[in-house]
Amino acid sequence: MKKLTLALMCALSMLLIISCSKKKDEPVTPEQPKLPTIEFVNAEGYIYQDTEIISGDVMRYEIRAIATDSNDLLKSIRHKVVFNNVTLSDTTVVFDELLTLHDEAITKTAYYPAGLLTIEETISTNSDKTATAKVNITIVEPSLEVNDLEWVRAGGTPGTGLEQFGLEWKSNAKEVKAKIVPVEGAVLKTLEGVEFGAITTEMEKMDAFENATEVEKFHEVSCEASHDDYNFVIMTQYNDNIYLINVTKGTVENGAAGTTVTINGQWK
Repeated sequence: MKKLTLALMCALSMLLIISCSKKKDEPVTPEQPKLPTIEFVNAEGYIYQDTEIISGDVMRYEIRAIATDSNDLLKSIRHKVVFNNVTLSDTTVVFDELLTLHDEAITKTAYYPAGLLTIEETISTNSDKTATAKVNITIVEPSLEVNDLEWVRAGGTPGTGLEQFGLEWKSNAKEVKAKIVPVEGAVLKTLEGVEFGAITTEMEKMDAFENATEVEKFHEVSCEASHDDYNFVIMTQYNDNIYLINVTKGTVENGAAGTTVTINGQWK
């Protein structure tokens, strides 16, 4: 009995030795650096998730990235913009090692026709660990709304109805035609060879403005006789807005108070 007990104790000791030996020989896996994090900041008025905006609108967004491992700091960020599967820009900014990165607000105007705009931001660490944040922005390009306009100048009083467009109607006295000029800070242009009705979207309007000819005055409407067959297309830029204007009619009326000239048309 004693011999059997001794044999069992020896066998148990050998198993313990073997087990301990195996644990000692197992390779120790080094702890891997943690992935960084990156996100579009969720704030009022800012884009931080997939959304829809109208062409020509202002879009704002901010990026925040964090190195979750203090031993593996941030080293670069890649900015990529794709529109309808075409890469518009793809740049990488390298910086000194950072624990956190918080880009200032980025403001851009969505000068794009209808389509899908993707903004992709990728952060990298010293050990080449990366994380990506991406938003898909659907650009909607509705047809421009057509509005009626009426500009009136009675006798020697200032013309009315032009203020919105950044225009001023100078005196009719001794003028054969109405003299309309841009106010300070406004730009006045004439558009030749393009029909008012052919421009239907914000992008088309902006393209037309770029190709129009800047002038010091619009001086085509008669102050002596009425006409209902005008077809003058002019454009203005004022207070960050671009206006497309079609002058179609001029009415001249003489009375005791003097001559009243009324200009009618439409604008987009």
